[in-house]
Amino acid sequence: MTMPLVELQQQFIREVVHCIQVEWDRVEIHNEFYVYEGTDLEQSTSVSFLGDAWTDLDLSFDVIRLMFAMRNAKPEGQTEHWTSMDFRLDSTGKFSFEYGYGIPSMAARTIAAWERRGGDSMASE
Repeated sequence: MTMPLVELQQQFIREVVHCIQVEWDRVEIHNEFYVYEGTDLEQSTSVSFLGDAWTDLDLSFDVIRLMFAMRNAKPEGQTEHWTSMDFRLDSTGKFSFEYGYGIPSMAARTIAAWERRGGDSMASE
C-alpha cells in the first residue's frame, strides 16, 4: 500500500530537518525529473540560508527516496506525475510544496545546450 502524499510530505520535512548541519533561517529544495527522448533528466538543488548567506545542503538517501515516492503518489486529482517540485521551509516551521508540469527549467537548459551541440541522441551521452 502506498502512503498518501500528505504523509510523505510530513516525513520528507522531518528527514530534511535531520540533514541540516548549520544554523539556518530557511531551506529551499528544487527537484526535477523529466524524460526526454528516452533519457531521464533528474536534477536537484538544495540550499540552506542564514540571512543572505547560503550553504549547499547534502540530502540523505531517505530524502531522495521520499522525493521519488512523492512523485509517484501524485497530488489528488492529477492524472500525470509532476516534473518539478519546489520545497521551502523556514525555521518557524512554515513550509510549502509547489509542483510543476511540463518541461522544467533546468531540463530545458540541458536540452537546449544538447540541441545546440547537434547531438543525435541524449541516450548516447
